[in-house]
Amino acid sequence: MTNTHVSRLRHAISMLLGLVLAVGSLTACQLSAGSEGAAYAENCPKHSKLATAVHLDVSGSFVTDQVDGQRLGIVRDAIGRTAACGGHLQIRAFAGSGAGTAVLYDDELHLKGSTETARLRRIPALIDSITKQVSEGYTNLPTMTGGTDVVGQLRGDQEYAAQLGSGYSLWSITATDGLQTAGVQWRKLTESGTAEAQAKGLALADLSGTNAEVLFVGIGNTTDSDAPPTAVVEAVKSFYRVICDRLAAKRCDVATDYTPIGG
Repeated sequence: MTNTHVSRLRHAISMLLGLVLAVGSLTACQLSAGSEGAAYAENCPKHSKLATAVHLDVSGSFVTDQVDGQRLGIVRDAIGRTAACGGHLQIRAFAGSGAGTAVLYDDELHLKGSTETARLRRIPALIDSITKQVSEGYTNLPTMTGGTDVVGQLRGDQEYAAQLGSGYSLWSITATDGLQTAGVQWRKLTESGTAEAQAKGLALADLSGTNAEVLFVGIGNTTDSDAPPTAVVEAVKSFYRVICDRLAAKRCDVATDYTPIGG
């Protein structure tokens, strides 16, 4: 074999290896995207779409300069699961109720594609796109003053679910330190017994018929320099556990740390 033939053979082998590596890289990316989408698709309600409501607490004790940490994980999961299951996504920042809220995103999510796999592969890019939009809106929020009405956000959920109708199941996630000040004597939330008593007397939304999943997460994680004592955190959790018990929800959980879907 001449030197020319050897050179041509090496060039052909090099091109073939490059093609194999490129195809392998593309396949790995597609598998990764598909796997991420599949994790969300495994968590869909039966026989309905999702009505997803995300509430980000921006009151003084919990506000941050940008969507990061747990909030970022919540936003990304809310986008991914809603897109995979089909449904409507609403993301709000809040301090109080009514005028004390701001809409960061509000739209129906629908994935295009001829197959389920093709649709699920679109999820990571959609997550990035909507997260960017939400982050920009969050960064430019005006300062919200007044009391903190965490529980009051559920009344908005009730109206939201009613507007969408019976073909949707409500998924409500509230990222908050849990320091409710509206309608309660918040200084009494520092002891479990008095916290539970106040939760029992608070007017609540009616989520019956919404097939609701409700999560209060971030409880005790204030952005103040001094973290609250463990006993106070447990008292605030007790307050929300009573709220959960009173809600007509399929599931209601209270947590300090967020567990990502598939994580």
